[in-house]
Amino acid sequence: MDIPAIGVAAPVIRLGGSRFGKISVPSFSQVWDVGWYRYGAVPGSPGNAVLLGHVDTYSGPAVFYDLYQLLPGEEILVNVGGNDPRQFTVRWVHEVAKTAFPAGMVFGRTRDRHLWLITCGGAFDYYTRSYLSNIVVYATPFQPPAVRHHRRPRK
Repeated sequence: MDIPAIGVAAPVIRLGGSRFGKISVPSFSQVWDVGWYRYGAVPGSPGNAVLLGHVDTYSGPAVFYDLYQLLPGEEILVNVGGNDPRQFTVRWVHEVAKTAFPAGMVFGRTRDRHLWLITCGGAFDYYTRSYLSNIVVYATPFQPPAVRHHRRPRK
C-alpha cells in the first residue's frame, strides 16, 4: 500500500477476527503493516474494503500516524496481488468518536466500490490506555477526468 501524500509505503496483511464481532488489528509487532479485514471486499472490488493500521505505540509513531492529514483528492494505491495496483481517491477524512463509529456504513453491504482506512485518534484516555476516537478515511476508485469533446460551431 502506498499513500504518497503522507509517506506511507507498507505491506498489507490479512486480518481475522469474528465476522460479526470485534475486528482484529495488526499486532504491536506489526505497527508498520496495514491490515486488510478479510471479511470485507478486496480493495477495488464491489463492497466495502477496510484497511486498518496503528497510529502509534508507546515508543513512537506507527504506519497511520499522519492519516488525519490526508486531503480530498489525494491518491491511495493498494496492490491486491501480482502486478495489479488499484488506485483510489480520498473523498473525506473525519475524526469519529468510537461510541458513534459508523459501522453500518463501513462494514455494511453495498454494490459500490468503497475503501475505508481506519486508525485511532483524538484524545487519549490514560486510564483505559486507548484513544477515544477513530480517524476514518473514505476513498473511491480513481476516475480519470472525462474527455471533453468540443463541437464546431454550425455554419
